[in-house]
Amino acid sequence: LSIECIQFSYDITEQQPQLFVVETFDKLESVLQELAAMMAFKTGGLSSVEKVLQSKNVNTIELDSGLQISGILKAVHSQGGAVSYLGFAGPTLLALKDKALPGQGVDHHRQGFGTPIGRVAVEAKQIGRTMSSFQDLGELTETELQRLGVQPGTDLILKYETGAIITGLVKAVHLVEGRLKVLTLSRAKALLKDELLFDPAWGEFDIAVGTCVKSAYGGPADRAAFGETEDFTRKLVPRRIFPDETLAKHKLYEEVRLLLNGAKGSTDSQSRLSELIQKSAAIAVDDWLIQVELLEAAEKMKAPTEVVRKIEAALGTISTEKAESARHIEDARRTLHLEN
Repeated sequence: LSIECIQFSYDITEQQPQLFVVETFDKLESVLQELAAMMAFKTGGLSSVEKVLQSKNVNTIELDSGLQISGILKAVHSQGGAVSYLGFAGPTLLALKDKALPGQGVDHHRQGFGTPIGRVAVEAKQIGRTMSSFQDLGELTETELQRLGVQPGTDLILKYETGAIITGLVKAVHLVEGRLKVLTLSRAKALLKDELLFDPAWGEFDIAVGTCVKSAYGGPADRAAFGETEDFTRKLVPRRIFPDETLAKHKLYEEVRLLLNGAKGSTDSQSRLSELIQKSAAIAVDDWLIQVELLEAAEKMKAPTEVVRKIEAALGTISTEKAESARHIEDARRTLHLEN
């Protein structure tokens, strides 16, 4: 078993065509850990966000600040391989440690949510602060934020390293354990190159604080606060319709199994065995499994030699014509201790 096994695809409604052998549980755990390291909840970054976008379901994107954004992702912008903007449609929730932040639930973000991502340079002219260097606002203390002008009542210009530019009046700073998680602006306007991300007429603009996507995974961070979701679209697997010849084989399998389970060696049982051998020759002459089960029944009821020879002859023909079936027959003989 190796990680390459995930490249092997097959129809799960059919018999599995390939088995994989693992020597030890330690080896299995190692391969599973290798697989986990490739998944969106571990990798983060743009690749994980693209998987969320493709899913078209409610998912959670977690930023490096710990802030979690849950909803249906509809838009992603990137710059130099890094996520620069996330846009969600419909009910969206902001959470921290799997608990919705007060005032940032689906009732507040009923129509959707959008936010730039990345390090930020801040300018607050009204308090004499010129444009700062790019910083992670989530790492600054409340005092450091105030020195930059990130405080209620201050007009700011926020220039993101990833390209977005935002202007607006600070309405509220949402700190948790002394660190900024959400910044709320009024009269806000947000641009990314020539694209308008937010217009002042749309109301207050909540900005999720974070410089990159740390993780992405299915479902909302706070399921109780988010409410009912359809995480997966249920699809009914179409019922298979078998042709008459296949149904006849299924019936024969059932009859052989009933005989095998009740085989006693009586005259009636041996007569029934002969009937099923004739029936198998007509509709399942190339089916090795039915022949093996007939042989098992014959051995169990100590059927006459000529009866056993008929079954052996059928198995011999199948083995000659089909090399893969020959291996199955030998495996079955060893398992059932049937002499050749």
